[in-house]
Amino acid sequence: MIVRNKIWDEIVHADANAICARKYANVQRRIQMFYLISVPLLSAVCVLLTKLQLYNETVWTALFIFVSSLIKAVFPRIVLPEKDILELDKLFQDFSEYYGKLEDLWFRYEKNVISEEDAEKEVVAIGKSNVKKKKALNKLVLWIPKYIDNRITKESEQHLNPIFNNKYE
Repeated sequence: MIVRNKIWDEIVHADANAICARKYANVQRRIQMFYLISVPLLSAVCVLLTKLQLYNETVWTALFIFVSSLIKAVFPRIVLPEKDILELDKLFQDFSEYYGKLEDLWFRYEKNVISEEDAEKEVVAIGKSNVKKKKALNKLVLWIPKYIDNRITKESEQHLNPIFNNKYE
């Protein structure tokens, strides 16, 4: 029974990590798109306002560009570079693959195809391959608000309950 609980715990964490990587990558894409569109657009507005000799508005626009550029320079984790967003996508795929291996192990264990001892060895072996991926996710994900964490948990439960607990809604 302990092995079953260990496999279940790993399945829950793998699913939640995959969802977290996907959601965080999507949020970072939106932030990056907003930043990459707003700074040049505001620069163009600044030039037009200068041309129209509306200096007060020009100062505010330039100040906004300055502050947003400064924030990106001082806190580079707020707007992740494209390379890190692609790494999040890869982590999503890796966690999904890890989840698939655990799911296979779960069903083999439940059908008594594999012994408890072999299942325990396999879950440890599969888990060792996942340690670096968890560290990479923790490094890339700066902060998750509580409401997003609750959404991740709920989405994971909605996905796992029908499959493993026969709880269809």
